[in-house]
Amino acid sequence: MTRATDRTWGSPDEEGIRTSYASASRLARWRLADAGARSIATLLGEERALVVDLLRGNGSTVKGRTLFAKAGNARHVAIAAADYLLTQGWIELSEKRRGSQWDIVAMRWLDADGLRDRLNLPRRDTEAARRAEALASPPKDERLAGLHASLRTLAMRTLIRRAALVAKLDTWCAGGLNGTRNSFAQFAVDDTHGMTAADWHWMANHVDLDELGISRHTPALWLRAPLRLGFRGGRHVDLSPIPDMIALSPLTVSGIERIEGGPLAWVLVENRTSFEGLARTSGDRFAVVWMPGYVPDWWLEAMQVLSRLVPVPALIAADPDPAGIAIAMRASKPWGSRWKPLAMSPAALIATGRRKPLTDHDLLLLAGLPRAGLHPTLAALADALAEHGRKGEQEALDLSTWIDQ
Repeated sequence: MTRATDRTWGSPDEEGIRTSYASASRLARWRLADAGARSIATLLGEERALVVDLLRGNGSTVKGRTLFAKAGNARHVAIAAADYLLTQGWIELSEKRRGSQWDIVAMRWLDADGLRDRLNLPRRDTEAARRAEALASPPKDERLAGLHASLRTLAMRTLIRRAALVAKLDTWCAGGLNGTRNSFAQFAVDDTHGMTAADWHWMANHVDLDELGISRHTPALWLRAPLRLGFRGGRHVDLSPIPDMIALSPLTVSGIERIEGGPLAWVLVENRTSFEGLARTSGDRFAVVWMPGYVPDWWLEAMQVLSRLVPVPALIAADPDPAGIAIAMRASKPWGSRWKPLAMSPAALIATGRRKPLTDHDLLLLAGLPRAGLHPTLAALADALAEHGRKGEQEALDLSTWIDQ
């Protein structure tokens, strides 16, 4: 739209409306009130509801097709609402002539926030401040970066609620908490059923909830191993025919009394894709177990049972980065000193190829790693990370070529 001040306006008509034509042909025009009362006293019913709906948008103008689309079949309501807003001085109206009729092309708000105030709607400038405030504190856990970035496109009410969920999830991750979806909902909104299906769908689209310690139902230990599990009452479950992987609940693991079989080692793998690949290729010789990030307590308790019944050493494979070192150290607890890193050396870091720069969060983790008691290979990896300032991802490595080295 051309600015109103750049146009030549005619004298007010009997209703106090000034008109400016685009050309001598008079096929297009703009109209606005000479001195509208800026009242809403008689804006009622369907017309009022339509204006409220139009004000939910953030733009400074409303196109004519939007106006009529929102009015649906009630075209007369759209025209009446536009006339009311025009005569009261709330809008400037752009129109084009079609035959003897003038069609609305667009409405430009002259004081949208003033009208919002009169209709008890949130002001746009206030909403902008609330939006900026909600987005001002990104999560410390970099795994939540994409989830936090997705907030920018949300409507205000949803943005405020989900920004609070991101903050709670950040706290959940920092505390190493784990549980079901109901457990997280209780933690986040103080109601086990307080999160909507849309909330869960949004979160699951941006983060791996299982990796963050939030399971849909009962958590499970995923593995492939040449083992025969013996339970109370003399019953057995043979895992050796399984070609890829199987999940055992913590309750199932707690009921195991003996295990037959001789895997070469326990192999713990952080990345889910890497785990599935290694389980298929090497799970007939090794006991390959998925390690869901910074492993939760139930996982450690389950592995404590299994490693006691099958006392072979462990190989632990996490991302060659500061978080991976912390993850490997925590997962090693059931084995004491009988473990070693797998593909977590300076050579593995180089083999990952194109590496990413360390973030501020990585540098903080690296500085906080306890060097005393750190496995020599992980200590060397930590030095390499600090020297090069870059980190690798496990997915870039074929673990099956590292496992027999």
